[in-house]
Amino acid sequence: MSKKESKSRRKRRTKAYRRAVIITDIFFLCVIVLGLVLILTHTFTKKEKYREQAMNLYNQGDYLGAVTYFDKSIDCNQWFSDSINVDSSLYKAECYFQLNMFEEAKKAYQDILKKYDEKYYNKTEIDFLISLTDNFMLFNQGEYFATVAKFVDAVERGYTEMSLYAAICYENQHNYEKMKEYYDKYSNVFGMNSYLYYKYATYYILKGDYNTAISYIQDGFFTTDVKYLEKLKYVEIMCYEQMNDYDYAYTLASQFIEKYPNNPNGKDMYDYLDTRVNINPIPLNDKFELYVTPVYE
Repeated sequence: MSKKESKSRRKRRTKAYRRAVIITDIFFLCVIVLGLVLILTHTFTKKEKYREQAMNLYNQGDYLGAVTYFDKSIDCNQWFSDSINVDSSLYKAECYFQLNMFEEAKKAYQDILKKYDEKYYNKTEIDFLISLTDNFMLFNQGEYFATVAKFVDAVERGYTEMSLYAAICYENQHNYEKMKEYYDKYSNVFGMNSYLYYKYATYYILKGDYNTAISYIQDGFFTTDVKYLEKLKYVEIMCYEQMNDYDYAYTLASQFIEKYPNNPNGKDMYDYLDTRVNINPIPLNDKFELYVTPVYE
């Protein structure tokens, strides 16, 4: 081979080498770029933003809205976010609890078991919460005897809010002392509201302690929520009627039917008290003709 041919061959090899190096560099550059895009795509998502929006709605009591944003957060395919997803799923299930959508709450818990490693949650507690959703479905069917034990168990596990449902179960069993015990457990943690004032008032009415019942009723009038205000006003009338203070009970009944004209119990109570206060001197049935109509000159 001549020197000229040798030189030409070296040039071709050099060009081929450079071309290979350039192609290799381009390939690795593409790999790096794609890797960066992949990392950025799966690291910097809207997951945290969506979760923050969900929490704001949850704290405002907009549970359906919160579920929408918890789902958006969970659906963001962000790396190393299983712990966040589990936490969001737990809040999502709690939203469904608040909405009495127990089938949906159960599915949210089951999804945690299916999708995520046990290091991110306590499986025993998730299993218990799933059983609690089943218990609520029975409770909503009026199975108060069958469901009370699970609610009591929940209270003992630290789910104090379940004491409200235990109390309702005992009330429907006519076990009023146990009912009050669990209303006490609830109110000691969460405070009083118009519903609890009404329940405590009815408890003391059943015991014949009308003065204590009235004290709960009066306190109930000053709560911020008015959901049970109508019921509180009605049982107030009952207390004064039972204490034979018919005049004051009649005054309250008159005010009641004016404010709540469509309440049939209020109308019945008013009609009864009217007969106690405005006594008709004429017998309803003067069978023996003992009544003589007075003559006025």
